[in-house]
Amino acid sequence: MEVEVYEGTLSAELEAEILDLYGEIFGDVDEAKFRQRMNAEHLLTLVVRQNNSLAGFKIGYPLNSEVFYSWLGAVSPPFRRRGIALLLMERQHAWCKANGFLKVCTKTYNRWKNMLILNLKCGFVIVGLTKKEDGRLQIVLEKRL
Repeated sequence: MEVEVYEGTLSAELEAEILDLYGEIFGDVDEAKFRQRMNAEHLLTLVVRQNNSLAGFKIGYPLNSEVFYSWLGAVSPPFRRRGIALLLMERQHAWCKANGFLKVCTKTYNRWKNMLILNLKCGFVIVGLTKKEDGRLQIVLEKRL
């Protein structure tokens, strides 16, 4: 499997593909908030395609010179259980390490158990919880590189 690496702003076509998969996986999407985050400075986007279809993606950006925030990732249901999420995570962390970051931070919800388990298996530790405006608790994880 080949991972496509994009640094900075994406083409409108690729951003639309990612937004479509994001909506398919996570449901109701706040497009304005999504597009705002997609304009983050030094955005890193990793993409895996299979048979010319978007199989998965992972997106993040620096919080500062030492900490990289792994913001969003998803694997399309037909392509799951093939190691794509792990591959994307490993590539993201290798990129972060090569670019001088010391830590990766991410957040998830209890309902995304597979992602939580993958994060823990890959060396993340739970460092806290944050309460969202709607009352849901978000799990905060960090990994030293």
